[in-house]
Amino acid sequence: MAVGAWLTLAALARAAAGAPELEYLFPAGGQHGARFEVIGGGKLDPWPVGVWTDDAGIQFAPGLTNGVFEVAIDPGVAPGGHLVRVYTSEGASKPALFMVGTDPEVTRFPQSPANQAHAAAPPAPIPVTLNGQLRSADARLLFPIEAGADRVVRARFMASPLDSPAQASLALLKDGTPLVATLDPAGRDFELRCPIVAGGPLSLEVTALAGSYLGDAAVFRVEVTDDPLVPIPRSHATSAISEGVTAFRPMTSARTLAIAGQTRGVISPEGRVIHYSFMAHQNEQFRFVAKAGSIGSPLAPVVRVLAPDRTVLAESLPGADAELVWIAPSDGEHLLAVTDAEGRGGTTYAFQLEVEEPRAHFSAVLEDHAFQLRPGGSCVCDVRVLRPVSSDIVVSVSAIDLADGVTAGSVHAAAGLDRVRLVLSAAAAAKPSNSPFRIMVMTTGETPPRIEFARFSLEPRHTDGSALAVRDCNQPWLTVRTAE
Repeated sequence: MAVGAWLTLAALARAAAGAPELEYLFPAGGQHGARFEVIGGGKLDPWPVGVWTDDAGIQFAPGLTNGVFEVAIDPGVAPGGHLVRVYTSEGASKPALFMVGTDPEVTRFPQSPANQAHAAAPPAPIPVTLNGQLRSADARLLFPIEAGADRVVRARFMASPLDSPAQASLALLKDGTPLVATLDPAGRDFELRCPIVAGGPLSLEVTALAGSYLGDAAVFRVEVTDDPLVPIPRSHATSAISEGVTAFRPMTSARTLAIAGQTRGVISPEGRVIHYSFMAHQNEQFRFVAKAGSIGSPLAPVVRVLAPDRTVLAESLPGADAELVWIAPSDGEHLLAVTDAEGRGGTTYAFQLEVEEPRAHFSAVLEDHAFQLRPGGSCVCDVRVLRPVSSDIVVSVSAIDLADGVTAGSVHAAAGLDRVRLVLSAAAAAKPSNSPFRIMVMTTGETPPRIEFARFSLEPRHTDGSALAVRDCNQPWLTVRTAE
C-alpha cells in the first residue's frame, strides 16, 4: 500500500474513533472511604482511557479489562452527586453521574457467576445502600437485609437522580412472604415503608416493571434506612374547660412581605409556620435574615423559599440566626416560610425578619460542554450572559486554567448584550493535552468585582433532567489534539 494511502486511512480511522462516550457507571456510587470496582458502559476505546472527577478524592484507575475501573473514595469526600468524565486524545465524554454515600453498600451483579456468592451472603444490617441493574424482563433481584425490632424500614428507590431509565417495583419479604410491596409506583423514584415489630432477616426484592427499559444502563440505587417505631398513644377525652387546651386557628393565608423592610413574628404554638408572599424577578438576588438567638429568643429559626405550590426551593442552614441568600430562577410570586427547625414553639419563640433590597444578579451559560483545538488553530466558546431586565451590569468574560500554549482574550459584555463569543487559540508549538478549564464572568466598575463562572447543563439521556443529582457544571473541557 502506498504511504499516502496508508496515512489517509489512518486519518479516517482517527476521525471515526472520535471522543469517548460514557453511558453509565455500575455501581452508580459508593461509600466514602471504600475501594471497589466500577463498570463503565459506552465507547471507551482506545483503552485505557483517562478519567476526571469533580473531586480529587474520587479516584478512578482503569483496570486491565476494558470498561472496568478501580475506584477509591477518600473519607473526606462530600456525600451526594458527583461528576465523572473519561477522555482520550480524541476528546472527552459528557459527564456521568456518580453518587457518594455514608452508609455501607451492597452491589448485585445480575447474570453473573458471582450471584451464588451474593445469594449466600449474610443479610446486610440497616442502614445500607443497594446497587443493581435491570437487564432483562425477568430481572428479579433479592437483597438480604437485617432489621431491628420495633423499627420502620424505609427503602428509597433512586433512578432519575442517576439519569437512569430503570423502573421497578419493590417488595419487602420475610421468609419469602411479602410484607409490603409497591407494585405500580407512581413515579420512577419512590419510597417503600414498612413497620417491623419483631426484628430479623428480611429480603428486599426489586423487579423490573412491565414495558420498562431494560439493559445495562438501567442502573438503580436503593437507600435502606429505618426509624424507631413510635408507639400509638392512648387517646384522652378533653373538654372546653380542660387544662392545657389552647384555642388556635392555623394560619392558611400568607402575609405580604415588605421588601426592603423588617417585621417580627412569634412561632406559637409548637410547629407553627408563618408564610410571607413576595414578588421576584428572574436573576434577582435576595438576602433574608431571621434573627432569634441574637435577640434572646429560644427559637432555632429556619427560613425557606417556596414556590406557589409549596415546593421548597431553598433553605437556610441551622444557626441561632438564620440567613438565606437566594437567586430567583424566574419571575413570579413566591413564599417565604419561617418556623422552628425542631418544631418547637411558644409565646417566647420570637424572631425578627430582615429583608434587603434585591440585588441584580448575573450568571453565564455555556452551550457546549467540551472544545477541541489543534496547534496553531482556534475555536469559539459561545457564552450567554443572564441578567435581570433593564440591568446596567457590565461584565468581562475571560478563560482561566487553560493548558500551556492556549490563550484567550477578554471580551466585554455591555448592558443589554446577552451573548458573547470567546476565542481560544493554541500556539503552533502547543502540546497535546486534556484538561478542564473555566470561563470567568466578572463585573466591571464595581469594587470589589463580583465573579461567576459560566456553567453548562448536563444533557440527560433517559430522563427529563428535573431530578438529576447534579444538573450543571462550571468546568468545561479542552482537548488540544495532535497536529495534522
